[in-house]
Amino acid sequence: MALLRFYTEGLDHSALTHIPLVTLIHGIFRGIATEESSLNPWNYRFNDYWQVSSRYLTFSHDLASCDLVVLPYDWYWARGPHWRQRYADPVVAPVVATLNQQLYDKAVAAGKPVVLFFTGDRSHEAVPFPKAIILREGLYQSRRQAQEFVCPAFAEDLLQQVTQINPSLTPGEVVIRPKTDRPTVGFCGLAKPITLNKRVKDLYYHGSMLVSQGNWDVSPYLGEKLRIKAIKRLKSNPDLQTNFIVRSESVFLGTSPDQQKIFRQDYIQNLIESDYILCCRGSGNYSFRLYETLCMGRIPLFLNTDSAFPYDFLQDWQQYCVWVEPKDLKSLPQKVLAFHNALSAQDFIDLQQRCRQFWLEWLSVQGFFSHFHHHLSHLGLIPTPTPES
Repeated sequence: MALLRFYTEGLDHSALTHIPLVTLIHGIFRGIATEESSLNPWNYRFNDYWQVSSRYLTFSHDLASCDLVVLPYDWYWARGPHWRQRYADPVVAPVVATLNQQLYDKAVAAGKPVVLFFTGDRSHEAVPFPKAIILREGLYQSRRQAQEFVCPAFAEDLLQQVTQINPSLTPGEVVIRPKTDRPTVGFCGLAKPITLNKRVKDLYYHGSMLVSQGNWDVSPYLGEKLRIKAIKRLKSNPDLQTNFIVRSESVFLGTSPDQQKIFRQDYIQNLIESDYILCCRGSGNYSFRLYETLCMGRIPLFLNTDSAFPYDFLQDWQQYCVWVEPKDLKSLPQKVLAFHNALSAQDFIDLQQRCRQFWLEWLSVQGFFSHFHHHLSHLGLIPTPTPES
């Protein structure tokens, strides 16, 4: 595949020097992350790609000769992280919005494809770029437009950290679990009981969305509700072994760095010691845990909430998951057992390896961006790649 030639501008605004460029192009202009941080390895999850990103794309100094225009800043910085918080930073937000809008207008006037990235829990919301190719972290399949695609919630390679749990394990090598008659379903994360206060917030959210956006929208608390129901169902079936660590607070919120490290190690150990991992959306319509599960060579037990996925126009995601619709939650244990019992001992081992390989080739930072040209070819903007591409 020939290098994609991209054009961008507005990289040196004085108000944005501390704001990263979108991951696709950040490494070409700003290099790799170098801050010392032994507690937060996820800070470096982009470095492997940034070191080699010039293999896949090259900066065009001329708008007229580029293949695509990349808006330099994630729309997250203009929109903000939370439904009650309009901006991530009130100084940054208007600058990001203005620079992206100016470049978008210039690209459209020149007849060039333009790419926008929008990550975070509000990434399903409308943006003021009707002709852009949009890479969203969260997306509802039923609302999806032809030019909308999904960007993974990028995780660091957790398999490189397994020696923190057990020094005898090999970094990067799937810890294979043999098939047993009683499969183990794991979960380590937030699942607080739904309180009256949360129910009031739920109603307030729907009212706020109805006023501001003209639709009821899906509650950001849906994922937590589904997790609690799923955990209860799974625990009730004696034919399943459950391996649940239920937290009352998020690892990323209100915890010290030392506590974050402990929580992260618990999380990795829970993945190692489970066959299937319960994966469900969070506040946004995507699951970080889904990608981390595949990374570890574990089989997701995925609760579908009108979800869309990276490269779902090329890859059959259901072959890697126990796939469950929320309406079928009552039969969740039976669906796990039926899936598990249909696998031979070798099938079960092979699926663990295939999950890991799928993440490496398509969902890791380098894997995802090495195939980025498929989005353009899917839209007919560049020739269809050969099979080896």
